Amino acid sequence: MYTNVIYKCTVMWGVSMTQSVEQIKLMVEIATLYYNTGFTQEEIANELQITRQRVNRLLKEAQSNGIVQINVVNPLQSFEHLRRSLISLYGLKDAEISVLSDDMSPRFAGELGRAGSLAIGRHLQDASVIGIGWGTAVYELVHAFNNNGVGAGRSVVPLIGGLGDMAPHFHINWLAGQLAQKIGSSVQPLHAPYLVERPEIKLALLSDALLAKTIDLWSKLDLVITGIGVTISRSPLLYTSYFTNSHVLELEKAEIVGDICSNFFNADGEFYDWDVNERLIAITPEQLRKCPLVVAVAGGGSKFAAIQAALKGGTIDVLVTDYSTAERLCAR
Repeated sequence: MYTNVIYKCTVMWGVSMTQSVEQIKLMVEIATLYYNTGFTQEEIANELQITRQRVNRLLKEAQSNGIVQINVVNPLQSFEHLRRSLISLYGLKDAEISVLSDDMSPRFAGELGRAGSLAIGRHLQDASVIGIGWGTAVYELVHAFNNNGVGAGRSVVPLIGGLGDMAPHFHINWLAGQLAQKIGSSVQPLHAPYLVERPEIKLALLSDALLAKTIDLWSKLDLVITGIGVTISRSPLLYTSYFTNSHVLELEKAEIVGDICSNFFNADGEFYDWDVNERLIAITPEQLRKCPLVVAVAGGGSKFAAIQAALKGGTIDVLVTDYSTAERLCAR
């Protein structure tokens, strides 16, 4: 599916001298018409006024004598080289690259999710507590993931509260439940909103025994699966009544370029400490850094600055992205 065949029609010195110069010229002409010009064997026979059988025989002789060289070029080899470059440049533990780079394609997110499922499949065996964020890429990863027989004894936990009536890729408990079902693990749901009105409300919620049991797992994570958000203008925070224009202006003034689980960071990957964090029910930057394996799934031109910043900050251990984004990251 991803293999290209390149034909080169050239006269090589290794051609047997038992053949006449005229015979060699004829083989070159036939090979050029067939491989480079795209003539059929029948068309070549008519053009040169010889039989189709002779055309077929001379094409075979041209290949056996080295006049025609067929090279199979596998572009996946360049993907592997790019993957290793990403790992080396940014000190990653692993990386995966999606074959589809057109972020305007309706298949883009799905291909990114499939690449993410491959990366996750390589690391699940060593994970007992798995945290999951939200986003389109994470949603597609869960959708693409096939049960690889990891088995019971593992827990999946949401890393951020719920947004209510939003698109499916923001239904955090559903995402956690689906992943748990696919890997045969249990799920520890988080029945709490994403953002509350006042810090004291957050403290009251966190004192609930059931919520405390879930949130306590954030400090015991072996694996995090998350997306990377872009600038505040596209953040789900804008859909809550507790986020105002003054907050938008504050983040813009701080030159925020992205977020992980609504923990916002600047172009150097430094997390921004502000009053909203006191009302946000989500994993903290400190808990993210403590996790031994943070897998981020993100791609597309609009997310390049956010991905690059997250890599600079050292929060990510495994990056899943598209080919074009990977090339730009490695061309720094």
